[in-house]
Amino acid sequence: MENIRDKESVISTEVALKEINDFLYIYTFKDKTDKEIEEDYPQLITAIEKGMLVFDSDNEMKPTFTLLNPVRADDDSITNDKIVFRTRMKASDNARMMRGLEMSKNQGDYVNRCYGYFAGFSSKNYLDKLSRFDQKVVEQISAVFL
Repeated sequence: MENIRDKESVISTEVALKEINDFLYIYTFKDKTDKEIEEDYPQLITAIEKGMLVFDSDNEMKPTFTLLNPVRADDDSITNDKIVFRTRMKASDNARMMRGLEMSKNQGDYVNRCYGYFAGFSSKNYLDKLSRFDQKVVEQISAVFL
């Protein structure tokens, strides 16, 4: 497993903070201070600094994340090394995510299903295959769209 500290920074913290603020504004309609971003999205800052997280240059700023530790199959071949996030969940998809769950008891399952949905995973169990850093990035990006 690769360590995030071993990757060289290619983008300054100031640029990373601005990119995250621009991204957040598009989806939440409000600006955040640098301090709020540093507290709420520390792994996103690191991922941008290391060149692993980029946003499309169009008006949507759709995020693409290159995994620190690619997901591997049993034969050690890489099955996934990049995530292009969905930025919207339709009402019908949301209903499908909730199907079979008693929301008062299964909120964690619902959230994991949503994380998997936004990351384009075929199953929420795919989250279990991510490294801790990669999972945090997926969670922090997906939470913006919930």
